[in-house]
Amino acid sequence: MKRVEPFLTERILLLLLLVIGIALAGVLPTNANEETPKEAVKEEYGLEDFFHLALERAYRIKIAEEDVAIAQAGKGKATAALLPRLSAFSSYTHYSEEKYINNGLMLIQPQSYQTAGLRMDYTLSLGGKEIIAYQMASAQTEKKKTDLRDAQEYYLLIVGTSFYDTLRAKKALDIAMANSQRLQAYVKAAQHRLDVGEVTRTVLLRAQSEYYGAEAQLVKTESSLANTKNALARLVNIGSDFNIREKIEPNAFNFEKLEYYQNLAFENREDLKALKINAEIAERLVRSTRSAHLPYLSLSGVYQKNDQSPLSQTFNKESAYITASINFPIFEGTLRLRETEEAIAKARQAKLAYEDLNASIATEVESVYNELMAILGSLKQQQAQTKYATSNFEAVNRQFEYGLASSLDVIDANTLLVSAQRELLDAEYSFQAAVLKMKRATGTLLQEIKNGLPTQ
Repeated sequence: MKRVEPFLTERILLLLLLVIGIALAGVLPTNANEETPKEAVKEEYGLEDFFHLALERAYRIKIAEEDVAIAQAGKGKATAALLPRLSAFSSYTHYSEEKYINNGLMLIQPQSYQTAGLRMDYTLSLGGKEIIAYQMASAQTEKKKTDLRDAQEYYLLIVGTSFYDTLRAKKALDIAMANSQRLQAYVKAAQHRLDVGEVTRTVLLRAQSEYYGAEAQLVKTESSLANTKNALARLVNIGSDFNIREKIEPNAFNFEKLEYYQNLAFENREDLKALKINAEIAERLVRSTRSAHLPYLSLSGVYQKNDQSPLSQTFNKESAYITASINFPIFEGTLRLRETEEAIAKARQAKLAYEDLNASIATEVESVYNELMAILGSLKQQQAQTKYATSNFEAVNRQFEYGLASSLDVIDANTLLVSAQRELLDAEYSFQAAVLKMKRATGTLLQEIKNGLPTQ
């Protein structure tokens, strides 16, 4: 057996290392500065996006859409009642024996008998009850479509309010983070002054207490933001991992007189339209119950073919006939009278409900109008308060650094600033939510969204 030379073994090892290096070069990145894959970009939604998602995905709206489908099916049933009924029939009878009379000259019972034919029946109230029922079903379909639009608009108000709640929580988190950073800087300043002997240790302890209180508030604010995002995501059926695109114009609302908005509501509110249709349906119901006192006309036409075994001399193999009958109700224990009284009471009830909602809408619009005026009137003052509170904190903080202000002055200035920022935040987003409430109160919110008009 030949011995392998050492230099040959080294050459084989070098060749193997070269092959492995080439293979790894094809797998590993050749550029040392090559970037690692970026994380998936979160979806970003604005208010209009949430509105359109709600219209497409919300379960409550889909349920209301099914109500429209049910009403359309009811209209189809009312249409079917106006049409005649056509049926086919067939029968076969087998007897135990044949029977004759007159010494077997006349067959009175055959061995078997069978018949088949077509029958058409039509029943119509002379008071037009079927026609009235069709009109009621058509009106009910329109009412359900109106109810759907009202449900969509109400749901959009909920979505919009949730959107602004989420923005409010997001801004509150920014305020909490800024507050924590200010207090952290305050702790450092207190530590520095303690180190040089300018203050006692109680100043540092108070600063640390305020800082950790702000940190606890920060954690609560983060949790509140997560909860509001989850609630908003649930309303439109999306995941909670998304970003919000913000576009706020606090004064982007043109005020008119109160009567303008009330008249707009009377003209556009879908729930008011629905109650008006409901009152019309109730009036037709009165006519329908009164028509029950009139007779019913029934018509039927039959064509049939007959066969038997054995045949007789008088057997009729084919026949066709028409039957007309009238059924006139005379006494049914005053049932129809009571039904009419009930229908009349329901008609009065429907009119009262319409008038009540009409008055409630006027009050609702006035309430939202006053809310808008109050918020807008306080916005400028709260903006000025925040501006001066910011300047005050900056001045007091510098004075503290030079020993010209106490720790209590810094804490009071910071508390004033945080309070002013939160009040301004509440006012800004309360105004935006009130604008949505006004559009909902006047029945224009859904129309603006479908027309692609700005809602912020």
